[in-house]
Amino acid sequence: MQSWKTHLQLSSPVAPALQSSSESPPASTALVHEAEPPQWDLAQSLRYFYTVVQPELLGRHSLRIVNPAPFIFNILDHAVKTASKARGRLLNLREEPAFSGMWKNYLSYLVLHMQNLNKTIQDGYPNKTKVLRDTLLLVAADITANSSIWQTHFSGSFAYLEHVGGVKLILREPYECSPLVSLMELIYLRASLLCNTTSPARKQVSGFYRYTDDEIRAVFEKDELSGGGFHLPIDLKIVLVQITRCRVDAATYPGQSTALESRVRDIFKQLDTVDVDNWNKRDKYPSGYVSHESGFVFQLAIRLFGMMTLPRWAVMAALQQDSDTRPWNEQLAIRRQELIKVLQRNFPAVKFLASLKWPLIVAGVAATAGDAAVEHQTFVDQSLYKLWQHPLTNNDVVIILEKLRSFWSSGKTEWEECFDEPSPC
Repeated sequence: MQSWKTHLQLSSPVAPALQSSSESPPASTALVHEAEPPQWDLAQSLRYFYTVVQPELLGRHSLRIVNPAPFIFNILDHAVKTASKARGRLLNLREEPAFSGMWKNYLSYLVLHMQNLNKTIQDGYPNKTKVLRDTLLLVAADITANSSIWQTHFSGSFAYLEHVGGVKLILREPYECSPLVSLMELIYLRASLLCNTTSPARKQVSGFYRYTDDEIRAVFEKDELSGGGFHLPIDLKIVLVQITRCRVDAATYPGQSTALESRVRDIFKQLDTVDVDNWNKRDKYPSGYVSHESGFVFQLAIRLFGMMTLPRWAVMAALQQDSDTRPWNEQLAIRRQELIKVLQRNFPAVKFLASLKWPLIVAGVAATAGDAAVEHQTFVDQSLYKLWQHPLTNNDVVIILEKLRSFWSSGKTEWEECFDEPSPC
């Protein structure tokens, strides 16, 4: 989610890199604090960027700081994630005495960022893209700090979009791949698709419900080649939207109905008709960056997700109509085995590991019974941990991984039992 281009203007060639030190800074004292020169945090952040962040990026860049506060906040956010990864666990800075200074600094810049964002909105700032980027930075910060209010900031993004014109504003954008369109798709991908799948049916980010499937599709089509780690045909994205809508409706209005059964049957039929082989001929990624089977992987994962989250009686009716009369647990195990087999073939081969994150999560939740369950859990655990250790991966991965580990050890089996609280994805 986080982009270093958000608050920076990048150009080449690179300025000379500053030397980094592997030693920890001395403990803060009143004398040292008083001796700190103006813009000390900015100078430290620049050193951190050139010695830690830039080697992780593709290519090298020099910086022209547009606004120091968001840049420093980005650097602090990265440092917190790096500290967690170095210790192999998600740090709660509020409870870690050794990080009390970092936590205090993190909070101060978080508050400053929120104040600047609120003032920007109140002043009627015309740059809508900047407002959305700054809001998404808050989402990333909440996830890094393991805060529970990231959904609030997502909802704020939808509210702001509605205030400035909603999806119709996006569709009036005169060219493809504009920053505003890309951010709109990012919000849909993260909020209405990914994060809602790993949140309870009754605790969703509901901003996208005011838009039709056709409007959502139109946004995707305007920026078809972006995906934020969610590389799959647009038709599959729409199926996932429909599963989410149906899942929420079933939880809100429980009970069997002919209409719900018909919706579930139509969802699985639509899923089966998606062309997962010929959709990515305009692929923008280098060879090997994402799997050429990505569409097929997501088709399998979305089917398994639908089986686990939609009302079971309706799913069984839909499957039996397709002449599949095997018991539920047997069908689930077969679908899981199929997905795991494809993931095991693709995960070691792709460079962009995040492109397979969501299918791994689905396979992990399904791995609760059967002879190969422990083996499948181990594969999902090791794969997600490897993904989290990538320098540019956010902490949402380890939050999900910890949820899965707790779920596996609990003996529970249902999707809503795994994600019993909103979990960023």
